[in-house]
Amino acid sequence: MDGVALEVNRPTIGAVSGLPPPDDGVVYIVSAMVAESVRRRDVCSPGELIRDGAGVVTGAKGLCSYYSPV
Repeated sequence: MDGVALEVNRPTIGAVSGLPPPDDGVVYIVSAMVAESVRRRDVCSPGELIRDGAGVVTGAKGLCSYYSPV
């Protein structure tokens, strides 16, 4: 067979565990994958990343929420 053999994976996402229950006045900052999975009002992920001249992440432009009250 010509070409290069590549392994192809299909990741599965299990249930989120270890996330504390909602607490008034607290926002939990987690990965986008977790925030999208739980869709809670108090769970956000970093917004657009800010990078320095070397490409190193130095911050984010706000937060992203996947919460929908519907």
